[in-house]
Amino acid sequence: MNNLMSYTYSVARIRALETTLLSKQEVEKLLDSDNPDSIIQTLENVNYGGTSGDKKNIEEFITKELDSALKTVELLTPQKDRDIINLFRLRYDYHNLKVLTLAQLLRKKLSGTIPLGVYPLEELESSMPSALMTEILSLKEDIKPEEITNTIEKQRWTHFLNVSKRNKFVLDLFRKNIDLINLKSFIQNKFLQVDKTGFEVQLIDNGRLDRSIFLDYYDQPFETFFKYLSFTDYGIFKDVPVEDNLWSIEKIVDEYIGEYLSDRTKLVFFDIGPLINYIYLKEGEARTLRTVWVGKKNNLPKEKIKSYLRKSYV
Repeated sequence: MNNLMSYTYSVARIRALETTLLSKQEVEKLLDSDNPDSIIQTLENVNYGGTSGDKKNIEEFITKELDSALKTVELLTPQKDRDIINLFRLRYDYHNLKVLTLAQLLRKKLSGTIPLGVYPLEELESSMPSALMTEILSLKEDIKPEEITNTIEKQRWTHFLNVSKRNKFVLDLFRKNIDLINLKSFIQNKFLQVDKTGFEVQLIDNGRLDRSIFLDYYDQPFETFFKYLSFTDYGIFKDVPVEDNLWSIEKIVDEYIGEYLSDRTKLVFFDIGPLINYIYLKEGEARTLRTVWVGKKNNLPKEKIKSYLRKSYV
């Protein structure tokens, strides 16, 4: 079966799976739940995440569901593009590597690993070069944890861009992701009054927006930077209420990338785009469930919880 025919079937299958995503009505039902236990019961009724051993742990449901979605996409991806789709599991390996490295540096066990990567956590930890860790530990008095995480994050994007360079859609998507990371970093650091040097070391190269743009505008008012953005693909950021809530940045980024992927994949039938879009949709669904769950656990009013959700769910 040639690649075009493979994607014809794969995309058709993905379109069918998209119809099983949580609908606005189902999210509304979750929002009307009396308590977190009711949410778990609803998820069990629709077989979300299969059977979970811990009926009180929403993360177990979410992890199992995302793992199932990734496995499905992997099976539907033609062999020639498996290395690209594999990157969406490697994201978790890079995240776990940050956690494990910091645990070594701080000499204590840290939570926060996510068992969705290519490599089992035990294997990832045991394969960490001992010489590297010895060097890191020897610098404990001088090195900051964020320097380690920044270095790993930059290596991740260098790796991802290198693998994806043969596919323009994926390459553009990753470069846009880099822009969004830099934009969030710009807004957060400037809001927290971090000096330019502290911000500069966090910038990731090879996005569509050159690093010099962020540095040139860093000492200027937010309004000046947002005015510049209004002439780019990122004009939506002009509406960020910076002085109000930093969480709103995450929401805008989430909605932006969701709309970007939807617009660029809805008429694609012979390439990897719709499969990647499905992964993002499942992750967005997971964030929605997590937000509702946390809101219910903290007895937040329904309308307050809704204010944290993507507009596609409210």
